[in-house]
Amino acid sequence: MCLYLRKIFEKASAGSEYKSNIVGRSATAPDSNEIKMARNLPEQLFEIVLVIACVASSSLVAPALAQNETCQPKAYPQTGDLPKAVTFGTTIEELHWMGFESEADKYVFAITAAIDFDGGGEVWRSDNFGAADSWKNVSADLEGFYNSTFLTGVYQLHHFWKNPERILLQGAGTSNWVSVDFGERWQRVDTPGSTIGFWTQIKLHSTQPEWMLALVRRNTCFRPQSAALDKWCNTDLFVSQDFGRSWSNLTDNSQGRIAAFVDFDWGSDLYRWGEANDTIRDETIFATAYEDPKHIKGPLPNWDKNVHYVVSHDFFKTSHEKVVSCGNQFDIINGQVYLAVPNNCPEGPNGEKKKLNSAQQISATVGMYVSDSMGMNFREACLPSGDLDLGYHMWQTPFNGTYLVTRHSEDSLAAANAPVSTVYSSGKLRGAALGLSIHRLPFGAMPVRHACHAGPVVKNHGGSAGVFSTSLGNVYRRGKHPDFVSLDGAPGMFIANSLGFQALASAAFHYSTDPTDYEKYVQTRVSYNGGAHWNLLNKPSQFNHPQCDLCTHQAGAGRYGNYTCQLHLHGPSSWASGEGKLPGLHTHWTAPGLVMAVGSVGEYLSFARDYTCTYLSRDGGETWTDIDTRATVFEFGDQGGILIKASHQSEESTDTVEFSLDQGSCWHSVKLSEAIDVIGIRVEPTAASHIFLVHGEACFKDDDHPNCTHTDVGTRPPGKLFSLDLQHIVGNEWKTCGDDAYEQFSYPTPDRCLMGRNLTAERRKADAACFNGRDWSPKGWDTPCNCSMIDTQCDYGYNLHYRNGSWVCLPEPGFNPQACPLIHDHTYTVSETGLRLLGGDSCANVSLVIPDTDGRGRSNHPFRHGFPRWATVTLLLLGTVAVIAVLAVYMKGRADNSSGDSYSSGGGGMMGVVAGGIEWVRSKLPGGRNRQDQSYFQPLSGGEE
Repeated sequence: MCLYLRKIFEKASAGSEYKSNIVGRSATAPDSNEIKMARNLPEQLFEIVLVIACVASSSLVAPALAQNETCQPKAYPQTGDLPKAVTFGTTIEELHWMGFESEADKYVFAITAAIDFDGGGEVWRSDNFGAADSWKNVSADLEGFYNSTFLTGVYQLHHFWKNPERILLQGAGTSNWVSVDFGERWQRVDTPGSTIGFWTQIKLHSTQPEWMLALVRRNTCFRPQSAALDKWCNTDLFVSQDFGRSWSNLTDNSQGRIAAFVDFDWGSDLYRWGEANDTIRDETIFATAYEDPKHIKGPLPNWDKNVHYVVSHDFFKTSHEKVVSCGNQFDIINGQVYLAVPNNCPEGPNGEKKKLNSAQQISATVGMYVSDSMGMNFREACLPSGDLDLGYHMWQTPFNGTYLVTRHSEDSLAAANAPVSTVYSSGKLRGAALGLSIHRLPFGAMPVRHACHAGPVVKNHGGSAGVFSTSLGNVYRRGKHPDFVSLDGAPGMFIANSLGFQALASAAFHYSTDPTDYEKYVQTRVSYNGGAHWNLLNKPSQFNHPQCDLCTHQAGAGRYGNYTCQLHLHGPSSWASGEGKLPGLHTHWTAPGLVMAVGSVGEYLSFARDYTCTYLSRDGGETWTDIDTRATVFEFGDQGGILIKASHQSEESTDTVEFSLDQGSCWHSVKLSEAIDVIGIRVEPTAASHIFLVHGEACFKDDDHPNCTHTDVGTRPPGKLFSLDLQHIVGNEWKTCGDDAYEQFSYPTPDRCLMGRNLTAERRKADAACFNGRDWSPKGWDTPCNCSMIDTQCDYGYNLHYRNGSWVCLPEPGFNPQACPLIHDHTYTVSETGLRLLGGDSCANVSLVIPDTDGRGRSNHPFRHGFPRWATVTLLLLGTVAVIAVLAVYMKGRADNSSGDSYSSGGGGMMGVVAGGIEWVRSKLPGGRNRQDQSYFQPLSGGEE
């Protein structure tokens, strides 16, 4: 690959025509079909920059981690008994850690799978860091737990992060249980309005430890089926100010002004990433609701223009404020409120009458409004696509702004049937506070619900909030789960799975609605700069396991012309949906640069077990090595000092867990007392501990599996858990690291910048035979950088096109900038360069690359607003010949540099920091647990599961 790309670069340097063979296209310049305006165009890259990146990444960086020739694997335990299993009635669904300060993980709670089909599970408690002999089934201590005649068990556990001793167990029936002493004692309390807890959504207040809201289904919903869809089967909102001991019905409080609630949140949630602010009262509630009972359409309405966004400051005791007509669902992202509004709404965000065209009158589609003024004033968000939208996913990352993953109403039958979405980025937020403590949290920020506040409040005042640019098209999804992931570790890194555009062009897919038809054409792409530019992943330069190398040669004939053999990884959809779940990729903010994932190499991602291996990257996804021939579950501990893995249940039962103390070079084994089908490996949320919980279910015992224990054919296997304390397991070999055991880690090189910052952190050397320990506090350095092209993306209304041997940002054909209200009223100005800063990029001296705006929509010329007078800009700052000359000199300097520095098209390969408090799936899941703030907007009826 490197030799091939070097030849291309030499031709470019000589002035010959540049021929693209990147990202699976044929070895010719793009034809008119390839450069036409479509949402898959952002999948293409800046070719010349990419050439340099690929050359550097394959020839200048250190080679991928190879098997350590001096590795001497050890088998543990070397003395004493094998680790014993804790047996549960059913498999574990959730694990929760809590405690104070240095013992923040002393108490561990496990909720098992449902006892009944629609009920909840049992509750188990450990008061000694999950040790095997400390687990107790506390369900019998819960009054009425086993006596319920309808929906027994616990459905969820809630606790206030500032006061972790306060715990609410949400029952599946009509009972909840409260503890104020880490579960030593429990008090039974009624559910809100004595309603069924299985359907209840509970949200705790961000600053008031006793307050919570609960959206509940009315008991009329559980009448006989013939009446279950009665319009009175709807939802009420309750509030508790004594941690669930008593509840007030806010529908009743409204005295008829509210007929039913649809969506809700605390206003204080605007500040969940920083300190509380007096401008939002503790009592403030944002909600969407029916005001007129005649408009209620039952429990599962579609997008409904009769649902409205309202605000109350006194628990709806007095008249509420109807802020936006037709507001259906909302979420608070990056200190802003994003509101989904059906397109057939007759009013705009400020109450003005709106003229609807025939397409907008289709109630199945929806638009997006955004507020950056405490949820009280909204503007229509602007997406460059003119298609109507069916639903949204949204992500927040502290450095990288807001990302919108949209399902469009497609004109093309193939695209309409395909399980794909389009990713849009909001650009840099004006006034966003990015001062995270790099010395405390190198390369990232832990969710503030688990730590002290990581920085000042994010405040936004206009700018590019709500003005989206296209990032990536054809993102693969299954149901609600798109394969779009921002990774922990450092800002700017995203990994996504998308369908090859060749597949959608095939007539064979025009009538297919079977997801398995499309999963054959999934490719993994990576962005090193906030989603502005995307590239295929590099496969390992050498393989430790020959069976993982499915490429017989670097490139060859694929299904659609020539292809490059690349690494492809399973994402969230592989774990959350479909049969044969596989773990997703995993990183953690305490382990900068480390990434573990399950995947395959080839033209496309393989879902076949025989082609699936486990991969590890130590440099933020730039280089990879295969570490197992199986699909495994994995976890980090000791702040990146310990890696642990085990065969996933989809592969085989196992009685062995493996761990590495040198970041994947050498793997040692721990023998278990029995074999199980492993579902997950968990560690406490900060991943600083050396205690791991391996959980799964008993496997069936037969002649081929003598170490399994389940013998009752046709019965449900019990759940199993092993507690592995590696400090105890290695015994006298445990040694705490000294100062000489650490290295400075900076990517890509100490003199390079990532998302406008030069970031360097301290981490343990891979070959240091020691442990970091819980109390280790890594050092970090954070220096601002001047802006360059790496810090930019195409501005609103622009997209990448291939022109005359280079990539340029051009306006979309027929695009009307005045259709965007933020441009029409001069709130946002599109730069004449066609560029703007990346979301969350904090580079200095924006005028070096964008002279006419501040890079986030504010004009530097007071009398010039809106769309530029001319709208064609080459993304390279100089002319083609000059650029090639400069880059040739640059590459020669890099080649002469013996330090092995690397260069990448996105300005780095570090993982994008994610400090969201909401995981993409429940915290029980062992793979793909990416802590990112995500919400999902879909029609309230049906939808995809």
